[in-house]
Amino acid sequence: MPRATLLVLLSIFGIAGAEPLKLGVHPYLPATELVSRFTPLAEYLEDTLERPVEIVVSSSYESHIEQVATGEFTLALLGPIPYVVLTRDHGTPPILAALQIDGHAMFHGVIITREESPLQRLEDLAGRKFAFVDPNSTMGYVVPLSILERHGIPLEKLDRHAFLNSHENVAIGVLLGRYDAGAVKDETYGKYRDRGLRALAVTSDIPEHLFVAGYQVEPQLVKSLRAALLKLPQTPDGEEVLRAIKPDLTGLVPIHNRQYDALRQMLQSIGTAGE
Repeated sequence: MPRATLLVLLSIFGIAGAEPLKLGVHPYLPATELVSRFTPLAEYLEDTLERPVEIVVSSSYESHIEQVATGEFTLALLGPIPYVVLTRDHGTPPILAALQIDGHAMFHGVIITREESPLQRLEDLAGRKFAFVDPNSTMGYVVPLSILERHGIPLEKLDRHAFLNSHENVAIGVLLGRYDAGAVKDETYGKYRDRGLRALAVTSDIPEHLFVAGYQVEPQLVKSLRAALLKLPQTPDGEEVLRAIKPDLTGLVPIHNRQYDALRQMLQSIGTAGE
């Protein structure tokens, strides 16, 4: 057998026999869509690290935080608030990289209502039905709740509120008239705006989602994961891999724990335990 063929076969069998790395993703979209979006990244990591990669979509934001904390993932994508909660309760994990959207490692959210709704100001939400995503959602709860409270609309002043588990569910719930308003990230608003939504308010920018390694991951593997993610934009297929995750995702960049301090203060100010 030619030596080159033997080396290829050994590499294939080595990857197949190695313990898979687990990439954890929180359920901000339906699981099937998330697996589709992150499969190109998993394949890139497999090729780069010569280890199989398994995508795991958590059942809830809360369980995702717990799975990161207990070492079920080799690396995981975290929303800003889940990251802040994780560091508060378990210490700072190894940070790998943050998402960069259109050249910026920041993002914002939108408080939405229907196009024909009489609501014009946040103060008009008193006595109305409001849809959130999850108590651990950054743009689906913590940031918009902080805005509502600053405008004199704490939860007690709403007629009722509900957690619908995903940004898309919130958008659909508002469009169908089940809720007068809701909170979603900017990507979801952009997707559903032309179907009959309008913005009642837009949040300020905050640091983006980030990849972290598990607490138990050995330092050399952490170093390899970080290097692989940061060099991805410069690879031949990098743009395609990034845009599969999010159409306007342009890079993965370094980020520091202290950049989330303003969110820590916001979380403390609204008194919640929990993107």
